[in-house]
Amino acid sequence: MNKIRLLLIYTALPLFCAMIFGSPAYGQGGGNTQKRTVSGMVTDENDNPVSGATVIVQGTTTGTTTTAGKFTIQVTPASILEVKFLGYKTAEVKVGTQTNLTIKLETTSETIQDVVVTALGMTRERKSLGYSVGDIKGEAFEKVRELNVINSLAGREPGLIISQTAGGPSGSSHVEIRGSSMLTGNNQPLYVVDGMPIDNTNFGSANKDGGYDLGDGISSINPDDIENISVLKGPAASALYGSQAGNGVIMITTKKASSRKGQSLGVEINSTTTVEQQLTRFDDVQYIYGQGSNGRIYGTIDDRSNSSKSWGPKIDKNLKIWYFDNVLRPYTISNHGIEDFFRLGVTANNSITLNKIYKDAGIRLSYSDLRNRDIVPNSGMNRSTFTVRTNTKIGRKIDVDVKVNYVYEKVNNRPALAGDRNNEGKNLSSLPSTYDLYLLRDNYKDEEGKYYNWNGDVNRVNPYWIINEMSNTSKKNRLISSASISYKITDKLKFKLSGGADITEFSFEDFAPISTPSHESGYLKTQTNSNRTINADAVLTYSTNLGKNMSLVGTAGLNLYRVDNFQTTITGKDMAEPEIKKINSFSDKTIVESPYQRQINSAYAMVNLGYKNFAYLDVTVRADNTSTLINTRTCIRRYRAASSSPNCYRRAYPKSCRSARCALRGPRSAMTPAPIRCRSTTHFIRIRSAAYRRVRSPTRPYPTAISNRPGPVRGRSAPSSTS
Repeated sequence: MNKIRLLLIYTALPLFCAMIFGSPAYGQGGGNTQKRTVSGMVTDENDNPVSGATVIVQGTTTGTTTTAGKFTIQVTPASILEVKFLGYKTAEVKVGTQTNLTIKLETTSETIQDVVVTALGMTRERKSLGYSVGDIKGEAFEKVRELNVINSLAGREPGLIISQTAGGPSGSSHVEIRGSSMLTGNNQPLYVVDGMPIDNTNFGSANKDGGYDLGDGISSINPDDIENISVLKGPAASALYGSQAGNGVIMITTKKASSRKGQSLGVEINSTTTVEQQLTRFDDVQYIYGQGSNGRIYGTIDDRSNSSKSWGPKIDKNLKIWYFDNVLRPYTISNHGIEDFFRLGVTANNSITLNKIYKDAGIRLSYSDLRNRDIVPNSGMNRSTFTVRTNTKIGRKIDVDVKVNYVYEKVNNRPALAGDRNNEGKNLSSLPSTYDLYLLRDNYKDEEGKYYNWNGDVNRVNPYWIINEMSNTSKKNRLISSASISYKITDKLKFKLSGGADITEFSFEDFAPISTPSHESGYLKTQTNSNRTINADAVLTYSTNLGKNMSLVGTAGLNLYRVDNFQTTITGKDMAEPEIKKINSFSDKTIVESPYQRQINSAYAMVNLGYKNFAYLDVTVRADNTSTLINTRTCIRRYRAASSSPNCYRRAYPKSCRSARCALRGPRSAMTPAPIRCRSTTHFIRIRSAAYRRVRSPTRPYPTAISNRPGPVRGRSAPSSTS
């Protein structure tokens, strides 16, 4: 019985392998699949041999190239050879029983055109454009990877000016196309991703006095998802985007599902690790004079006030100097300097992409994970990006494209910038060469856990107090979705309907414990932003030839663009519960609510005339109808001894406000010497045929400002002047 089983296995196994792998001995067709070697010659129309032509067996990966026109290849009688060469039509030849083939290639009248992506995602030949358009392929971002993809454009496109901040991996980038177009305001271009104008808001920036760079919107784009970037320069290039594109447009086209020939499933994995170290060497640093000023030191505890000055007496080990911890130490060059504060920074960026191609559809999934360990201790960021995009063809006339992108980002302890008292780099760079950095590390707080005053200067906080006791954290959740459907009405007329939304929820918390210089009673600031951007387009495109020499392309469309942003900032002082880092632990609170709403209704059209593919004429027109609401509300709540029942009253506000405002006031008494105060400023602007109305003026007192306005807001009646 065992012998019979073994005989069956040894007999069935070759048959099974032959069925799977197509062995000539057992495959279908018998002798028709027997492989053999054939040779041949590839020539052009003048019978000249063509070198470098590609010869492939159709439907397989078997192939070769020609040398002096000659080739040899393994085939079966049923094989069909495909011969390709640049500038010639693809030739297909059935092998049959032939052993020596002569294949003649025909030249093609088609020439390779330089095609770029322009406004509204339209692809046009570069020579047909009357303006400059920069085009950067996605491969450029894969070779040199930047955390902010816009930084990869530096030096790649003329007229593009990119400035990076010192905010680290989570910082923003300032971009200008052909310089500034205005002295004040925002000079950055409009960013459009797959036809959707996205929000590039910077939720916080620094000036010369300090602050934090809270990043921008474009930094969350995954470089592995980018197909190409087009830079539209000048008003002619960006006219179809109207007033939003006064500073130019940067258009980003992301990848769709794709795979190699003959494969329906594709997998791509990318991994990048970057190691960085802070450059702490300075040119022309003097090591002759140490801590002090005017060539001397005090020889007392007052020497701590000179801890940021390097013009004392000449360095001499026989001299002694008092430090802030009441210890007398030698006046010599320290062995621990600024280089001992920073650590080795590491950034790891890993991504995986899956592509699946069906008959008339495709889907692409990508996930990117970025983890950063910053050079500043206790600082870093995590960012996760997930993208799904699917496209399908319904019948012969309808194309559908849907994309969803989700980003989660968390940043711990962003660095303070410029002249901020909490800027570690600024505070360290001023230390004399005789000052031992480890004294600050080991003595940043006293036995009670309070700040150790090492220099008597509130504008230079101990860096180790900043990284160990103070903190700031930000979180961002962002969802960008877009969809489009294109209907081919006729061969010349096409209609496209597209829309998208960009939703961002951002929060930032900045904390300073009790005894921190300039925040001795404690400090907590929380900022939350809720941004909504909606865009919709309806576009009709007509293209035809006018005779033999003229071509015409006409485009007409309608656009709806709406922005709805809301920011709430709560600042707490006088920390009553030091152990609880929550806003309710503070007795003095300030609340600022800042809504911003804007809507643009637009109509646009473009006509392109071409003559013999040589001369072109573009005419573009767009009309924008804009409405804007800006409101700022500040409420100060102070609770000192006892609370009381506040009085609440309501005032009429524009209909587009989120809610009726309620101002709270407590009775003035000895128990509540600091009552609740409310100050509100509202500007409602309607722009239509050059009409302008200011509903409320900040110069008029509350509550009579509303009753003194020229007229009631539409849909609301003016309230009485008495409260």
